[in-house]
Amino acid sequence: SDYAVLYAQLSPEDAASIVDELSTAQVPFKVTHAGTTVQVPVERLYDLRLELASKGMPSAGPIGFEIFDGNGLGMTPFQQRVQFRRALEGELSRTIARLAPVQSARVHITLPEKALFKRDKVKPRAAVVVSLLPGRTLSGTEAIAIAQLLSGAVEGLEANQITILDSTGRLLARPGSADGDMLAAEALSVQRGIERDLAQRAQTLLDAALGSGKSVVTVAALISTRRFEETQERVNPDESAVISEQRTEESRSEPSSVAGGIPGTAANIPGGLPSVTASPEPSTETITRETLKFEVSRSSTHTVVPMGRIERLSLAVMVDGTYTSPKAAEGEEPGPPVYQPRPAEEMQKITEIVKRAVGFDAGRGDLIEVQNFPFRSPLADFPTEQLPFWKSPELFVLLPTVGRVVALLGGLTLLGLLVIRPALAQLSSLPSVAGGVGPGGGAHTGFTPEQQALEIKAAELAIPISKDQAQTVAHAIRSWLRE
Repeated sequence: SDYAVLYAQLSPEDAASIVDELSTAQVPFKVTHAGTTVQVPVERLYDLRLELASKGMPSAGPIGFEIFDGNGLGMTPFQQRVQFRRALEGELSRTIARLAPVQSARVHITLPEKALFKRDKVKPRAAVVVSLLPGRTLSGTEAIAIAQLLSGAVEGLEANQITILDSTGRLLARPGSADGDMLAAEALSVQRGIERDLAQRAQTLLDAALGSGKSVVTVAALISTRRFEETQERVNPDESAVISEQRTEESRSEPSSVAGGIPGTAANIPGGLPSVTASPEPSTETITRETLKFEVSRSSTHTVVPMGRIERLSLAVMVDGTYTSPKAAEGEEPGPPVYQPRPAEEMQKITEIVKRAVGFDAGRGDLIEVQNFPFRSPLADFPTEQLPFWKSPELFVLLPTVGRVVALLGGLTLLGLLVIRPALAQLSSLPSVAGGVGPGGGAHTGFTPEQQALEIKAAELAIPISKDQAQTVAHAIRSWLRE
């Protein structure tokens, strides 16, 4: 009976358990694809799948948050923490296993208990073991992606606290390297993109001017791998302006009294000379206050420099020259084309075109080199002399067809020599009796029953051949008649 695939891409453990169950049930099966695929008769396919599924085969992989579906209320806090960690590890293993090069994955997470004081806090850590599909590898970018996946799924887990290795023991990411590896991978990707874009710009212009295949442009870019912010504040003391002015003027006047009379004791004795008071003259006081506030010229600039800024460019350009065909004498074949280098003025124009295309800046140290070289044709690696017929590659292509034609003609010739020709020779040697009557009163043909049977057999063989190979048979009959 026909066999159909029961399960494919099985792990060795699942394949062994399924084969053991089928052998116990005396079900015929086949194991293919290096023990990862099990085939069973078509009529038993769906029954066996249901039967094996009821027994938990193949295994469904790591358990996830469904672990909490059947739990009661009698779990201790420690059991809840362990179950939560198992569920989290299982869910992450399932997610990582969905990546294209990954066959299966195991995740181990260390979740420390929450500390009361910050100085006692311990960061979570994780380790991942991935089993890859045959012939597949896990790139550095994919390893970084796995680290970022775990960092985003586990609270408090940082990408630089994750270890990733494959089933062969090869370390793909180690603690403390995630940030640096991610930065290096991102910087390399940006650098390759800049180089490819600039080279394409220059190549497009050169192809339009010189023709396709007449030039080659390569660009090497040195880019910054840091992102930083810069704030500059410039003050010009020679330029100032009055931004505010305040003037206060205060004036006051007070009367003044001046003592007068005769000085001495006579004026102080009772009954003496009276004192004389001078006439008062008022005093005036004026106060003026003026405040001027100046501001010097000031400019402030805040600059954010992203990663990937071009710091220096190096360009190399190769340009093919021109070719002229030499004149050949009458009756002679022209020689090979002669290479002619391009003039210096044209090379200078090509250099300027490339500079404009890539944004060349001599101030930052950009370099460019344009050279004129004869390009080697791919056909130059093959010999041009005429090969003998028996060494010609076409001969090996035609040999199978020629062999089939020769075999067909040989078969027809043998058929004619061994069957048709003896039959015709025997028929021509038989006596001819015209108008005779046989013993039974019938027409006498001159043939015995054996001869008639031989004639019929020869006709049965010759008629189909003559229909299929009419020209060949006609040619053979003409040759025999000439003989």
